[in-house]
Amino acid sequence: MNDAPVQNVVWRNFSQMKIFTNSIILTVYGSACRACRKDYQTSYYGKEENAEKAKERRRRNRKTQIKKIRVYKEKNKNLVKTKSRRKKNIQEYSATVIATEELKEFRANNSNLAELPENLVPVFVTLKIAAVSNGKLNRYGISRARYGEFIASQGGLCAICKVREATSIDHDHACCDEGGGSCGECVRGILCRACNTGLGVAKDDPNILERAILLLEGKL
Repeated sequence: MNDAPVQNVVWRNFSQMKIFTNSIILTVYGSACRACRKDYQTSYYGKEENAEKAKERRRRNRKTQIKKIRVYKEKNKNLVKTKSRRKKNIQEYSATVIATEELKEFRANNSNLAELPENLVPVFVTLKIAAVSNGKLNRYGISRARYGEFIASQGGLCAICKVREATSIDHDHACCDEGGGSCGECVRGILCRACNTGLGVAKDDPNILERAILLLEGKL
């Protein structure tokens, strides 16, 4: 710190200016160099009596601030509720972003969705419902809400294998077999591509599937 007096300082109130023996110039309304101010504050609050005064002042200010906040909330209940909802929405959005990143990381390292952690299932389901195209829904005659019910009940997984991602809308071909779509009433669930293809090859015939089961069990 320089011993020379501080010069070229513009003070807001000359009556508040004090010049100390070590040439440090400080005032409530003015300013001095950062080093001088830091030294002064260290020496001032280093005294026990001044430190206690500062603590008491902070306690009074805190109580006053709490009272002001209570009065403000009482006068502006609707505004406070709006801010609370906004804060909640921001928190929910942040949690969703974090969960989405975790989901991407999981899928990059694991192909078995049956091992998907429970905390990531809601995000996975939400993303699947949002991702399905309107054209696909219109083709199979179901609303996004009904599609969401299927996906939510299946946890986003195939209704048959419960391992792979549900991507194909399955319907009864005996009801709607022309044009590749459906009326919506005959939709049975959402399957993975492999299981949906398997049902198509078996022509949706329970007898063929039963014989396939017997074959796998060695009873045919």
